[in-house]
This record gives sequence, structure tokens and C-alpha cells, in this order.
Amino acid sequence: MARMRSTMRDRALEVEVYPRQRIDPAELGLTLCLAPHPDDEVLGCGGLLALLAAHKLALPSVVLTRGEAALAGADSELRAKESHEAARRLGMPAPKVLDLGDRKLRYDQALVDALIDVIEQSQAQTILVPSLSEPHPDHQACALAALDAGLRLQARRGSLKRILFYEDGAPMHPNALVVIDEVAELKWFAIEAFVSQLSLESYAPMAKALASLRAFGAGLNPKTAQAVRYAEAFFDVDLKAYARQGPLAALPQWPWVRSSLHLANQPESLPMLCVLMRSMNRPCLLEAIASVCAQSYRPIMVILANASGQVHQELSSYLSPIPLQTIAPAMGGTWTRSQAANALLDAACLIDNAAYALFLDDDDLLDPNHLMRLVDRLTDEPRAVGAYAGVRVVGPSGEDRGHYDVAWSAERLNGINFIPIHAMAFRLDAIKRASIRFDESLPVLEDWDFWRRLATQGLVIHCQGVSATYRQGLGDSQLSNPSHPHYWRHWHRVLIEQSVKTSNTDALAQTLAWHALALEESRVALLRLDGIEATREQQARELLEARDERQDLVQKNDALEAALKQAQEAFHAQLALEQSEKARRLADHEKVFAEQALAYERELALANAKLHTEAQAVVSLQAKLQEISVLAQVNFQQASEAQAAHAQSQHELQILKEQLATSEAQTRELQARLSLIESSRGWAFLCWLRGLIRRD
Repeated sequence: MARMRSTMRDRALEVEVYPRQRIDPAELGLTLCLAPHPDDEVLGCGGLLALLAAHKLALPSVVLTRGEAALAGADSELRAKESHEAARRLGMPAPKVLDLGDRKLRYDQALVDALIDVIEQSQAQTILVPSLSEPHPDHQACALAALDAGLRLQARRGSLKRILFYEDGAPMHPNALVVIDEVAELKWFAIEAFVSQLSLESYAPMAKALASLRAFGAGLNPKTAQAVRYAEAFFDVDLKAYARQGPLAALPQWPWVRSSLHLANQPESLPMLCVLMRSMNRPCLLEAIASVCAQSYRPIMVILANASGQVHQELSSYLSPIPLQTIAPAMGGTWTRSQAANALLDAACLIDNAAYALFLDDDDLLDPNHLMRLVDRLTDEPRAVGAYAGVRVVGPSGEDRGHYDVAWSAERLNGINFIPIHAMAFRLDAIKRASIRFDESLPVLEDWDFWRRLATQGLVIHCQGVSATYRQGLGDSQLSNPSHPHYWRHWHRVLIEQSVKTSNTDALAQTLAWHALALEESRVALLRLDGIEATREQQARELLEARDERQDLVQKNDALEAALKQAQEAFHAQLALEQSEKARRLADHEKVFAEQALAYERELALANAKLHTEAQAVVSLQAKLQEISVLAQVNFQQASEAQAAHAQSQHELQILKEQLATSEAQTRELQARLSLIESSRGWAFLCWLRGLIRRD
């Protein structure tokens, strides 16, 4: 029975166009929210996060950037702090804020790997990510990378089962709703934590308006038996269904919109870059493979031409998950370099979504950003057929031998090759359109001939800056051996002769004129370099003279330091000697002072004894005088009677007075000497000695 063809309809029921599936947060399991910037997690799904937190199912949100582009020089941690406060208000764990660069997120291997690590470590069963229809480029890159990470984890049979895409910067076409009536106030309160952003946009009223819009047609809230007031919309994607049916089944409506904008709906939709490798199965091949795996651009695949004539080593385990295709000549056959290159081109042109290709010899290396740089330039300039970057040159031991990083010139390329084989990525459609091939009659310089053919098809762009490595000395090309058939000068002449035969007069004249000018510029530059070299030689001579002078000064300085050291030693010795002599003299002075003190003590004792004797004599004389006076008074009358006796007595009295005056004068003299001794420094200095003598 023939299958009936479906009839085109003019309308559909609401449930077909806008499904009203309600999500029960308790059924989501452990849930992780991925937010490109601080505030996206709250604006997009703050209500659901609050409900999940109440069920103990909310994992700490992961914010990919600090949102620094919107801060205009303010504290770079400000928005992260606001995100922490918002999480606290929702009852959520503190978020983890990464620093991947605001407005710098790209769908690349680094971002996918980072998300895989985050999701695996969290053991999430559901992840919340921005919608693919978001206007912000960071949101789009986050969504695509999260979808890629989710599909890879689902293929590993990990815990992740579903992705809920949330709307933030713009409404999307949802297929599921979460009623947030009971936590709506918490969401509005959490939004208020983003003070720095509320001054830029009216996020709070917009969030309320969108939540009210999503409640339209949602029916009754079973908990309140009233109409739903607020809801959040999501696009629920079951990862198993996506892997089985593809994006058109899992993401209806979005693919057409994104496709019209030439945006990828899945990682595999992005233009493939084929890395074309001619392998001799050498040990260095694994290093080249490792540099391919480290590339930030995706998707890529490796097509390897086994030119070794032997069974090639297995490489899939090293490249996973990067696809690998190995080609080889017919049984028993071999390939020249040009034949292998053409076989690689043929294989690449058969890959459905392959847009670009790049040759990589098995002894050369690519920096992680090499392919991304080249593809970005080719994307920016659709007319370009190729883009090349600078290449450093190293020797067998890794020593620096210069680099190739010359600006583009077709005339220069017509004269000599300056683009290493792995420097340039090129469009495969240009190869197909012009049937560009490698000249299989050339044993060497075939890449130069290939670049000249490619350059006739469109623009070639120079990406200034080195991002690849050309390792010399690991192979055996014999290019620099004048006695070998592969000597480069011979084949260079052959290609130049061919170019002369096939080029018109104007093209040859233009090329010759360019090289003449370049030669003149080189001559002028050489003269300038000669002048610089002469200046440098003069500076070198002056430097040598300065070094000699410096050496003399160093020697003189050493001699002065030695003399200074010797003088210091002599000074310290003399100082020690003088201090010893001073100590000896001080001891002698102290001994003399002690002896003088003893002498002063003895003199003082004698003076005191003499003074005491004279004082006693004075007292005795005073007693006698008193006695005489009394006798004189008592016997006054007798005095008159004994005039002679009285005169004698007067004479004796006069003598006694004179003796008394003498004694008083001697007493005053002794007292003056005693005062002089007591006021002397020696007397004060020997006070302690007198005390010691008295105790003894």
C-alpha cells in the first residue's frame, strides 16, 4: 500500500507551536548553571535556581567571565561580588567566577574542555545555559560550547542527561516553563544585588515583564489554585534525542534562524579545517601531532599520507577526538612529495564540510593559536584564498635561526619563496575551482610553485606575528648541498625559467621592477647597516677601552681597598696600644692619688693633733687668766701693796697674751690649711679611700 503524502496545513494548535510542558525542579537532579557574565544566572533562571536550592539540588553556578567590559574602569571584582550576594539572597551556594575575558568567549577547544571539566567535576545531571538565539556573542559561544561538551559527556555515558537553554538578553521560542510564583520576590530581590548594572539598564522591570509574559496561557498554579503570575521559559533538550535525531529534531525553529545568519547549530556545522600531513613515520611525528591537538580552533581533522613505504604507526589514540584519515599509495607503490601532496588535496576536497586546509610536515610544529588566527582572517576577508603567519626557524637542538614573517608581495613570491609550507591556511574551494595541483615533476620547491599557483586565484593575507615552528636539520632534503640533484638553486632556476616562458611582458616587467626596487632598498639598507656596523665597531672599541679602564680602576680600587684595610688594621693596633697605655697611666695616677691621699690624711691627723694640743694650751691659759683675774679682783688691794710684784705680773700677762695671739694665729692658719685640703679635688676623689682606711 502506497504511503500517503502529508497535506500542507494552514494552521497548527497552540500546543504544537508553543508547548506548555511544565518542569518539576525536583526531577532535574543535580543542576549546574553556566553563565557568561555575572547576573545572567539570575536574570535567566534565578527563579528555577531558588526552587532547586530549596530542594538541595542547586550546584554552585559557574560564571565564565567577570563582566569587566561593563565596568568602565571600576573595581574588576565588583560584578563578581554582586553575583555572590545575589546567590546568597536566592539561598544558593557561592558561585565560582572564572576569568575567560568579557566579550572574548569563542567556541574553541579550550572553552569546550573547560566546560567538560566543570560539568564532570560537578556530576551534574542537568545544565542551564543561555539560548543559542541570544544576541550577545559571549552567550552564543557559551551555548554552542556547552552543547558540544554535553554531547561528548553523553557519549561517555556520564551523569549529564539534559540541557535547559534559558532566555536572558532576548525572548526565545521555548518548549517548557517553570512556575516561579512562590520564589518571584526572591528573584527580584536577587536582581537588586547587581547595582552596577541596574544603573545601565532597567533589568528588574524587564525581568518582571518577561516573567509575566511567560505566565500567559500557563493556566492555574496547582499550589494556589489561582492563575500563574510569573514563569521562566526554557528550551528543554534531551541529549540522547539530540544525538539520535540531530538539531532539527531537538531544536525546532532555531536552526532556520541561525542558518539564515550563517551561524552554526552544532559544532559539526562550523567549517572544517583539514591538516594535511606527509609522513615518513619518523619519531618527531608525534610532536607534530601533539601541536595539532593543542589547536584552539575546531572542528579540525587530520589527513595523513603515509609516504614511508612501510606500515604506519597507529595515531588515532593520540588524536582523539580529532578525526584521522590515513591514505597510502597502491600496494607496493611509493609517493614523491608532490604526489603525496596531491593525494592529500584530493582527500580533503572529498570531505563534506571541509572549507580550509593547511599542510604540516611531520617535523614541524604549530602554536596553539595558529589555525584560529588564520581562519579568523579568512573569515573576515571572503575574497582571500589564503592567509599565512610568521614562522620561527630553529636548529636540531632548538637554537634560534631567525624567522619568516614578511609582508605579502606577489612580486616577491614570483622571485623566491618566503612562506613555509605550514605557514598558510587556504580555501579548498579555490583549489577545486581552479584545479590547482602540485607539479609532480618537481622533487623540491614544489610548495613554492603551489603558492604561486594559488596566489593567482585571489588575495593572500599576511597575519603578522609568529605562530609556528620550522625545524631545520631533522630531515634529509639535500636542498643546501650543491653536489646533490635536489640543490635548491638549480630548481629555483628551472621555476624562474618556466615563469618567464608563461608570463607576459608586463608581468615580467612589473616583477623585475619590484625586485630592482627591492634590491635598491636592500642596498640602501645594507649601506645603512654598514654604517650601523661601523658605529657598533667603534662602540665596541670604545667599550673595550672602557673595559680596560674599568679593569685598571678595579685594580686601583683593589689596591686602595688593600691599603685601607692595612691602615685600618694599623689604626686598630695603635688604638689598642694607646688604650692599654692609657689604662696603665690611669692605674699609676690612681696609685699616686692613693699615696697623696694617705699623706694628706697623715698631715691632717698631725694638724688636728697639734691643733688639739694648742687648743688645750689656750684653754689652760684661759683658765690661768681667769684665775689671775679672780686673784686680781680678790687681791686688788694686795696688788697695790706689792707694786713690784704687780708689775711683774703685768709683764707675765703681756707675755701670755702674746702667746695667746700666736696660738690663735696658728689656729687660724691650721684651719685655713684644713679648709684648703677639704675643698681640694684630691680630697673629694679619695673620700672612698678614707672610708676604707677608717674601717681598717
